[in-house]
Amino acid sequence: MGASNPVVVRGVVYSSQKEAAEALGVGQSAIAQALIRRGHLDFVGLEGRPYLRGIAKPARPVGTVIFGHRFESRSAAAKALNVSRATVRRIANGEHSKMRDEVYASLLRAKFRDSGDSKK
Repeated sequence: MGASNPVVVRGVVYSSQKEAAEALGVGQSAIAQALIRRGHLDFVGLEGRPYLRGIAKPARPVGTVIFGHRFESRSAAAKALNVSRATVRRIANGEHSKMRDEVYASLLRAKFRDSGDSKK
C-alpha cells in the first residue's frame, strides 16, 4: 500500500482518510466522495445537510391569471385545471400551447361547477 495522505477536517489534521473516517464516525467512502464532490471535508460527519443551509429557499407561490381567472399559484391553477404546471406557465406567459383551448374549456367547466348552476 502507498503512503497515507493527511487530510484536514474543520481545522483538525488526520494522518489519513481512514483515521479521519474513524474519528468522525463515517465510512472511508464518505471522505473520498466529499473530496471529489466538494473539494473539502468541512461538512463530513455533520447531521443533515448543513451545506444547504441558507442556500435553498422555499419557492413563493406565484399568483397566476389565466383567461381572467386568478389563481393563488401556478400549482393551484394546474391542479384546478387538471394540467401540468408547465402548461400553466406557458399559457400565463402568453406562449403558444397546444393545450390552450382545452385549458380554457376546463376553466369554464370548473367555474360552472363552482357556481352551483349545474342542472341535473
